[in-house]
Amino acid sequence: DPTTDHDTETIALPEDLCLEEGCSLEALVDWVYPDLASNCTNSAWLAGRAILMPKNAEVDRVNAKIAESFPGQVWECLSADAVEKDDDSFAAPTEFLNSLKPSGIPAHKLDLKPNMPIMLLRNLSPADGLCNGTRLLVRRVINGRLLEAEIATGKHRGDVVFIPRIKLSPDESDLPYKWSRRQFPVRCS
Repeated sequence: DPTTDHDTETIALPEDLCLEEGCSLEALVDWVYPDLASNCTNSAWLAGRAILMPKNAEVDRVNAKIAESFPGQVWECLSADAVEKDDDSFAAPTEFLNSLKPSGIPAHKLDLKPNMPIMLLRNLSPADGLCNGTRLLVRRVINGRLLEAEIATGKHRGDVVFIPRIKLSPDESDLPYKWSRRQFPVRCS
């Protein structure tokens, strides 16, 4: 059982949950997801594993490394980004909007593979288990417009769901205009 030392605010973890300090990203991925190519079709095995990171930049780096290891065809899903008012379009080239990475908004480019774990970023249908933070496994992308996935955890585990691309706008922006992104409301997990 982890113990907390309130004087130093540190947590002691069991040795079997620790890797050697300074280990490589590859070693971490191999430790959490051993023999990924053989186990990637086992939804219970995938749902029981995760790597947590404190910052989105680190999450993106880890997810990219894991995505490389996943076997199968890549579906490249690009967003459709646009300013809200036509008269603002001269101020924001599409390429610039594509480069933005606001918190809570999916990436412009999502590379998905079969069985890859993803996390839902919006409440779409709570009664059906589709809540912000729900872990899913990609089954397929249909015509670049519809994502078929399996719910990986919770009461609805095993349910197959279909998620459309939706229009999302950042709550706040440093930009002088409003813009939106149409994309699947997910991120690799």
